[in-house]
Amino acid sequence: MQATETKSNLYKDLEHNYRVVLWEGSTYSVMAGLTAPFLGVLALKMGATPFHLSLITALPNLINVLFMVPLAGYLERQNRKLGYCVKGIFGNRIGYFFLGLLAFLGLSPNLFLLVLAVMTIPGVLAGLSYTDLVAVSFPARERGKVFGNKNALVGLLTFSATMAAGYLLDSVSYPNNYFFVFSVATFFGLINTYTMSRFKEPYQEKSISREVREPYWQRLKKILAHEELGQEYKRFLTTIALVYIGFHIPAALWTIFYVEEMQMSQFQIGNLTAINNAIIVLFSFYWGKKIQRSGDKAVFAVSLFGVSLVALWAALAQSVLSLYLLQILGGFSMAAFNITFFNILIASSEEKYRPTAVATFHALIGITGVIFPAIGVWLFRFLTARQVFLLSSSIRLIAALVALSSCSKEEMANLFRRKGYFHGNF
Repeated sequence: MQATETKSNLYKDLEHNYRVVLWEGSTYSVMAGLTAPFLGVLALKMGATPFHLSLITALPNLINVLFMVPLAGYLERQNRKLGYCVKGIFGNRIGYFFLGLLAFLGLSPNLFLLVLAVMTIPGVLAGLSYTDLVAVSFPARERGKVFGNKNALVGLLTFSATMAAGYLLDSVSYPNNYFFVFSVATFFGLINTYTMSRFKEPYQEKSISREVREPYWQRLKKILAHEELGQEYKRFLTTIALVYIGFHIPAALWTIFYVEEMQMSQFQIGNLTAINNAIIVLFSFYWGKKIQRSGDKAVFAVSLFGVSLVALWAALAQSVLSLYLLQILGGFSMAAFNITFFNILIASSEEKYRPTAVATFHALIGITGVIFPAIGVWLFRFLTARQVFLLSSSIRLIAALVALSSCSKEEMANLFRRKGYFHGNF
């Protein structure tokens, strides 16, 4: 009888946390939709140079590199992580108000970059603790469904928020437009903080004291040397490093390309993100079903072939309409990427070392984000933005081939098999 009640309580907590994750994703997506697509445009309006634009990517990634590993080691020694997650979320979300305020006061883009860097620190704490909370709260077989549904909802609301923000930013004069939009985003960020505080955290035993005292490099060595998971984690890190090099090299050039070469308005730039997120909504459920049948690795590899074609298409685009159509391919690919990389990351390390594995993953992304946006800006002195996009496409393609090497023939066959399609068995 007691076992039945315990199982019932666990199921109730699972359902409760599922709803919290959906609400948390909803409020976050509105905040992100109102702000993220327009950070580069705001920096340009504040007088930013191409170097400043590269720092919009590089500085937050530098913060990740500096703080990710120490915070991961600290969190591994804690058996309750929800409080750290909520505090980190609040510290990060409130930063958007100050970004809008800087524009309203007509201050330097250097201060814009400083605020962006500072608000990243609590964001690191929130990201690490959130990943661990989700990993221990949802069974592995349920994560694809949970994040497929969440990403669909996130995409829909981000689409709506970005469309609204683009319209408002073009309709209201600068700087009042950015101050208003970023203040509204902060409001949703505060709701996001409260929503996450309602999460029911399962109790976790503290790590064994000997393992707690292990230095970072020793913990990482054990992760990489694991008999079953070590090789998988190495391949995943290699793939991710290549992918994000491909992402970061042109990072500072997209805004310049949209504004200066394609002569796009803020509303049109917002539409690119909105269309992309709408497509993510449409295909998140689809990829969730695919993952249940073929696993994460095959879907992950296919998503990387898609993102490599995105950069190639951008290099060849001649009209705003072409860039709009490009978002269909981008959304289709990123819907798969967003679900699978998280699942592969969680599955490629032991639970006791998961914060270290996640921190290493984020630190690696951070290192590429510090170095390669600046390299992209340097290349822009000799190459056109389109030529840099072609280079990015080539690097992403190499990552796709590495990911493909880890997939079995059976996994790929299951991915493309059409049997049972009309019976809901994608």
